[in-house]
Amino acid sequence: MGGQNKFMVELLRFFQNKYMELNNKIFYKIVEPRGNDYLTLFHGIGGSRVLPKNQWVYAEIKENVADGKGSTYTSGLHIIDGYENALNYLKRFRNTNRCIVECYAEGLKHKQKSKDYVYLADKIMII
Repeated sequence: MGGQNKFMVELLRFFQNKYMELNNKIFYKIVEPRGNDYLTLFHGIGGSRVLPKNQWVYAEIKENVADGKGSTYTSGLHIIDGYENALNYLKRFRNTNRCIVECYAEGLKHKQKSKDYVYLADKIMII
């Protein structure tokens, strides 16, 4: 019975991923590559900066976080609409150890004080 359950779980995951591919728009996230992992740039989630692939990650959104320059921002899972926009946004970083990954995203809201193509997402899935 254990082998049959494992097969059913894998089959369910396969169809869930296919559903996501067909029904979700692809967004982009700038991350720090480290070995086989992708890391968030600044703040971790649940104490870790590692972003797992092919599973939903839920944002820990914090309002009015001080930026050290006398202003505040909202922390969370930042994503970018459009690959060309992500390429342009990537140029803003001095640290060159950054890359762009594709992701699905849900629960979007425009990130205040940012370009019109930058959003905060309630959850993302790196694909």
